[in-house]
Amino acid sequence: MEIINEGVEYKLRNYEDKERFQLLKFITKDAKGKIEDGTTTEEVLHVLISRVLALNRNRPNLNNRKVINNLRDALQALKDRKNEKIRKKADNTANS
Repeated sequence: MEIINEGVEYKLRNYEDKERFQLLKFITKDAKGKIEDGTTTEEVLHVLISRVLALNRNRPNLNNRKVINNLRDALQALKDRKNEKIRKKADNTANS
């Protein structure tokens, strides 16, 4: 993995051909609210869950279940963080 722009853009090296890569770019928003499109952390976690579920169907393993559960916990934590942000914004609006 190579960091192009920390927190935003990454090169993920292919497994066999290390000279080739996949680009992973996350959505960003500047100070003025302008959005530059990309994916979300949640979307990447959904991909990883799907991948490990598929692997586990072929070769069941307790550690796969642990990975899946931890990835799902991470998704829930991100959802909780988002809901907290929405609540705080609503509270600030109500108190203005």
